[in-house]
Amino acid sequence: MFLNIAAKVFLSVFLLVAQAFAVTSEVEKFDSNLVRGEGPFPYNYRIIDGHIHAGGHPFNPKTSFGNSDKQILSILNYLKAKGVKTIIDLDNTSRIQLRYKRLYREVGLERFHLPLSSDRVPNAEEWEDLKEAMREPVYIHCTWGADRTGAVIAKYLVEEKGYSPKEAFEAVVTGGSHSGLFGGLKKISANNKLIKFFWPDYTFTPIRKSGFNESTKK
Repeated sequence: MFLNIAAKVFLSVFLLVAQAFAVTSEVEKFDSNLVRGEGPFPYNYRIIDGHIHAGGHPFNPKTSFGNSDKQILSILNYLKAKGVKTIIDLDNTSRIQLRYKRLYREVGLERFHLPLSSDRVPNAEEWEDLKEAMREPVYIHCTWGADRTGAVIAKYLVEEKGYSPKEAFEAVVTGGSHSGLFGGLKKISANNKLIKFFWPDYTFTPIRKSGFNESTKK
C-alpha cells in the first residue's frame, strides 16, 4: 500500500518536472527606448532562445518604412554581429524590395522571403524549410513583428519546445512572454488563419460585454 502511494507520488513529481522542462524557452527583451526601430535594434525587438531574433521590419513600420540607409545598415550590421546570417522576411510590401535587397546584400546577409498575410500561412513544405532555418541564428520579421511573426514563433514553440497550442498562443499574444514590447499576435477574428496555423482547434469567441476576446478549445 505504502509503495503504491509512493510510486504515484514519484510519478506525479516526475511528470511535473518533465512538463516544466518541456516548456522552457528563454526570451531577452530590451528597454522600450531601444526598440523603436531607429537602430541599432529593430522595432519591437526581442531574442528567443539565444538565436531567434524577432521584431519589425528594419525599415521601421513606425515611420512608414522611413529609416535612412544609414539606420537600416546599423540594424543589419548589429544583427550580423550577433551571428545572424539569414533574414526570414514575412512581409509583403512590394515597393521596398529592391532597396532592401541592395542593403542586406551590402552587409552580407541572406534572405528567406516568404510573404504571409492573415489569409496566407506557410504550407507543410514551407514550414519545414522555415523550421530548419530557425535552428541557426536568424532574424525573423513581418511589418510590425507582431501577428505573422508571432504565429511563426508560436509554431516553433509547439513543435520545437513542447508547448501546447494554448501555451504558445498565450506566449505570443500582446503582453505575452514572447511578444514584443509594442505588441504581439492580436486576438481578433481576422487572425483566425494565423492562429490555426499552430492551433488547429482554435475557435474565436468575442465577449461583447467586456469588449475583449478570448480563445476556447473544442
